[in-house]
Amino acid sequence: MFKRYLPEFLASIAMSVLLLIGYAMRGSMAGPPHVPNPKARVEPRFLLEVENPKGTLRVGNHGEVSGLREGKIGETDFVDLRLAAQQLRPGSNGGKWKLRFYDEKGAHENTFELEKADPNVQHILDNLRILGYLDLQPAHQKSGQSRAQ
Repeated sequence: MFKRYLPEFLASIAMSVLLLIGYAMRGSMAGPPHVPNPKARVEPRFLLEVENPKGTLRVGNHGEVSGLREGKIGETDFVDLRLAAQQLRPGSNGGKWKLRFYDEKGAHENTFELEKADPNVQHILDNLRILGYLDLQPAHQKSGQSRAQ
């Protein structure tokens, strides 16, 4: 009776050995070509954060503004601000002002002086100034003094 089932018995042992070898090698094998590898997705905690000597102004992912001033940016203005934020590139010139933002690689921080800001950064600062959330006027211009003294 054992001789009758010997071929199936040997085949089952061979299949078990092949299964164990395949299981042991699974880490070194590439996945199927039709299955894409998942990419790390950076989840931004805020759209923009502007820090100056007076404090920090944060614009949230849905247009809420907090920090120096509180409020909510309208839909059209927020879309413009979000498009401008997508144009930002990491790179600092040094200075007292800081601009934090996210892109597909993660969080970044640019430092700059207000007078020497990148055009994309200046566009964002001007938008926030026009909306009334950011005061860009130097202290000597506020008090009515002239620059040349």
